[in-house]
Amino acid sequence: MMTKSERLLRHIGHVRHFLAAARAGNFRTAARRLNISQSAISKSVHILEDEFGVPLFERFPRGVALTTFGEALFRRARVIEMECGYARLEIEGLRSGVAGALRIAAGPVWGSSILPRAIGALHAAHPDARFTIVRGPSAVSLPLLEKGEIDVAIGALSNEMHAEATYVSRPLLDIDMRVMAADTHPLRHASEIEVTALCDYPWVLFHQDERVARRIRQFFELRGLKYPNFVVNTESFLAVLELLRSGPMLTCLAEPLLMIARHHNVGIVPIPANIWRFRSGLTYRRSLEGLGILEVLAAELDRTCREFRLQKNEALAQ
Repeated sequence: MMTKSERLLRHIGHVRHFLAAARAGNFRTAARRLNISQSAISKSVHILEDEFGVPLFERFPRGVALTTFGEALFRRARVIEMECGYARLEIEGLRSGVAGALRIAAGPVWGSSILPRAIGALHAAHPDARFTIVRGPSAVSLPLLEKGEIDVAIGALSNEMHAEATYVSRPLLDIDMRVMAADTHPLRHASEIEVTALCDYPWVLFHQDERVARRIRQFFELRGLKYPNFVVNTESFLAVLELLRSGPMLTCLAEPLLMIARHHNVGIVPIPANIWRFRSGLTYRRSLEGLGILEVLAAELDRTCREFRLQKNEALAQ
């Protein structure tokens, strides 16, 4: 007698149709995306509903929505879909060396500096490797990883994800958040300043994650100070640099961004303490471990991080 898992695998094609319908919220739209007939989608869903003996969708005049049973199947079916994709990647790698494609979500630090340098160096040795990169801090990228919409999240590591056996966290770099300003700022070239002086100037906040603003506020509150006046919030790193150059503003940026900032005449303000430090690196599903394209990327990122550590002292001296 077939197990439930074996019976589900027998319906793998129907599961693919089910996933398309769940994501589209409409059988017609799902059929168009898969280039098949709407009746084929409906038939697959009916077969799965008969198999499980429960309704997977609620039908409405303008579309469908998952039932509680459908949501349970969707969570599991997504994993099956991902594992099929990983199997294809592994086979491609075994057949032709490092090949295939990875979907990556990278936080602003990694996406602006370390990751592009690593992929540029990797491409020369492995031209068949392909990468899709979306920007987003851990608060965005980790939920995308759980949903199966990306393969690898690069950024601040999560203790919760690290504790789950399903995921692997690979630390690569401890990142310090530093106060920065344009070279023309009155505080830029002081030998050392008091934290209270930071409150006298307007701030621009590189704001892709609410935790950044919260950490900055905590830094000042712990010292009994009112936190600075954030006059601009922006998700654009280039906008931050231009704003700093336009007047006596301050900001808080991750140290790896310093090498880019120096090209715009922006550097570190010498205060007695960093705003905070966090551990960052790769997070991915354990089933990806050992995959050629992932291991090559991880090795190149590690090399780039070592290079960054060597260059950091030179940049800090400027």
